[in-house]
Amino acid sequence: MLAAIVGAFTFPWFLLMALPLIVFGKQSIVHHPTHVLDKVQVSAVLLALTALAFLGPAFNGTMLFGTMQPSKIMVLLAIPFLLGYVFMLWTNIGIISRLKHSFYSVNAGGLVIWALLFLFMALVKYWAKPSPFGLWHVATSTVASALVHPGVAMVAHATYFGPVLLLFILYWKKLKQTLLEMPLPLFWSTFLSLTLMMGSESRALIAGLPFIIFVMVMALRQLQLNGWQQVSFLLLAIAFSQVWLPINNGEMSGEFLQFPMQRYFMHFGPWMSNTGYILNLILVVTAGATVWAIFRKSAVD
Repeated sequence: MLAAIVGAFTFPWFLLMALPLIVFGKQSIVHHPTHVLDKVQVSAVLLALTALAFLGPAFNGTMLFGTMQPSKIMVLLAIPFLLGYVFMLWTNIGIISRLKHSFYSVNAGGLVIWALLFLFMALVKYWAKPSPFGLWHVATSTVASALVHPGVAMVAHATYFGPVLLLFILYWKKLKQTLLEMPLPLFWSTFLSLTLMMGSESRALIAGLPFIIFVMVMALRQLQLNGWQQVSFLLLAIAFSQVWLPINNGEMSGEFLQFPMQRYFMHFGPWMSNTGYILNLILVVTAGATVWAIFRKSAVD
């Protein structure tokens, strides 16, 4: 509830993530979703994202707030990464079955509360006019921010949230099965969070991180990790925290895409310059190889 109210003043992502927690019954679970329409669902989503990619601000050079203005070639190189992530996430979920079951589990009072919060958000945005942070902005900017560099969303999220996102990829099959067994409020909030993470503006998605971490803890709680694995991951997390990187050693002014401002903005996907992207990409790839080396045996088991 609090996150939804805060979302009215900041990002509408918060309000979307809070919707399932307010609306659905706490114990509602879809035990055996049907996958008959999965190919149709996924194809429709991929086509919609492709259309947004070609019609959106990244391809047309109209990104907002001094963010990266990727070339058309860069967007074309980035589109496969975007579509690949969504394809991995949406397959074998049984969205139609879950939506049907979800309608039977809707709490009318919770729906009214969410509608009032949504109206409150709309009024706040109108009062703050001109404000670009509407629901259409969510759709277009989420896709656009995924296209400033190839695979930038994962690079940005791993850099911002730490190596826990790399574990999520490594154990995806186990995590996905756990997600499907979650009660509807947790399933939908987590699924919405993961879907919105196709975009690369990590700070706008931080409200969804607790859902992702919860699913990960539930899925991996049976793992028997030895001491060196735990210590290694702790050291990796400390390295990713970048406490060693001062961002205020001098005047923080100038262009966002140039240093010294890049010391801060290189951690946000849409503001990641080419140099910042390459540095973060090297960090994430190196860390990914390290995580694989540390956890590959338990991942196979």
